[in-house]
Amino acid sequence: MTRVLIRNAGHEVRTPLNSIINYLEVALEEVLDERARHHLRISLEASKSLVFVVNDLLRLTEAESGGPSAHEDNVDLRSMLSEIIAAFKGELEKRSINVRPQDEAAVPRIIRCDPNGLRQVLSNLLANATNCSEGGCISVSLRRIEVAQDTFSIQISVEDEGQGLSEQQLDAIFQDFEQILEDD
Repeated sequence: MTRVLIRNAGHEVRTPLNSIINYLEVALEEVLDERARHHLRISLEASKSLVFVVNDLLRLTEAESGGPSAHEDNVDLRSMLSEIIAAFKGELEKRSINVRPQDEAAVPRIIRCDPNGLRQVLSNLLANATNCSEGGCISVSLRRIEVAQDTFSIQISVEDEGQGLSEQQLDAIFQDFEQILEDD
């Protein structure tokens, strides 16, 4: 069972939304007709998305009060990645999905970043890859990219073997944003 926590000023907060997500997951384990299962899956995904929106709003509020570097810390990137993958272990096993980390030796063990933000992004990517795959493999790769003489970035890629989105589905994702741009 997935537990989703909303953070507020660095503290985990239990919310009614966690209960909704947990009850939806329990309901999906029951024998259901396809229509009911479809509606519950949509509700579950919407609830999880709402948690991420709330987290983003809370993080934005925190950043405005303390500046963007206020949340930076030294992080063991590989250790964090292992913890995130371990959190998805049950769902990955249930779907017969293997996660294959691919790691360049040039990527340093310790990086400086916003650990909560990075953890959230990596969790979102792994969750999406897991939801889009039925069996197969998910590849998570770390790559060092030189930006300047003494500066570099780390590229983190998550690739799954799912069927992906059709062109119509991709268009639908950005339709709301296009409407906003047209209104401006």
